[in-house]
Amino acid sequence: AVQKHPDDCKALEMQFQSRSQKNAEAEAIRREWIGKTVMPMLKNCQIFQDFSTKLIAKIAAPLLKISFAKGQNLCVAGDAAESLMVIIDGEVEAKSKEGKPVARLMTSAVTGELAILGLLSFRTATLTACQPTDTVVVTSVGLRQILKSSEAASKHLQKLAEERSAQIDRGFPILSLPLGASNDVVVRTIALHSTRCILAPGETWRIPDNAAASGRHLWIFARGRAGVMVGPSEHPMNPVQTVGTGAMAILPEWLCMQYEARAVASTPVDAFRVSCMDIQLATLSVRTIPTWFQLFLGLEREAIENTTAKLFRAKAVIDMNRPKAQMLKPLKKIRS
Repeated sequence: AVQKHPDDCKALEMQFQSRSQKNAEAEAIRREWIGKTVMPMLKNCQIFQDFSTKLIAKIAAPLLKISFAKGQNLCVAGDAAESLMVIIDGEVEAKSKEGKPVARLMTSAVTGELAILGLLSFRTATLTACQPTDTVVVTSVGLRQILKSSEAASKHLQKLAEERSAQIDRGFPILSLPLGASNDVVVRTIALHSTRCILAPGETWRIPDNAAASGRHLWIFARGRAGVMVGPSEHPMNPVQTVGTGAMAILPEWLCMQYEARAVASTPVDAFRVSCMDIQLATLSVRTIPTWFQLFLGLEREAIENTTAKLFRAKAVIDMNRPKAQMLKPLKKIRS
């Protein structure tokens, strides 16, 4: 057949080579996308932060881009949750089951980590694309399959799940505040969604790389004290503020980001990072809002006002003594 139809054979050979080249180019583009976009965002996931680059690469390798048009739902509150979702590009609005907007999530935001840990079986919010949005999804089944080759990683996730369950039983961080609360369903729900942070004296609280994309968060100190610093540590304005247990236990993370401030532990610290979105969703999920919640809102309001005033003043004083080129960057608003 080759000898009888040499021209047809040559055409087929050229077509094969062309397709092979296109496939190779597409695969190269995909490898670059996985390495430069997907893997860094997976590394931002709290449950994957201690994973090796090799293991993150294994998790990322089979992932496909899932695209949503403006106005399309990525997920609906109450739906079954068996996966973790990362916003690769775009912006979504998070709404309660009743349709109340509670936050905006942007590129690199992560949702569904508790589903991967087996601690939550349903979506707590409806996510709707505000613009064309791309995501990747890590399923529980797919992750378990990959982790069969890493006993250490499997044990790490199991430990995280056990620690979060113990956190729920303690009712922290809400029960660490002077609110007179009991371990009700709202307290337990907030505990479920809170990330614990333990700091040694002198250690700085690390703000996640994707914090600006994930909505506003509060830091709640259950034990210990930390100094809030702006600019050089040796500046006489520092510490700008001291946070610790009791009425001064709340520090708004977005204000630290806006003013380029940092919290440095002055004693051993046991604290929690809590999403304002999750706090709203927890209170909206019950028929009657618990009485302690108004006291919490008062503490939060006071913390925002005090921290804003002190950081604004500190930035102004520090900038007065700096060369123009070394002045702190203009403030950036962190969307709720």
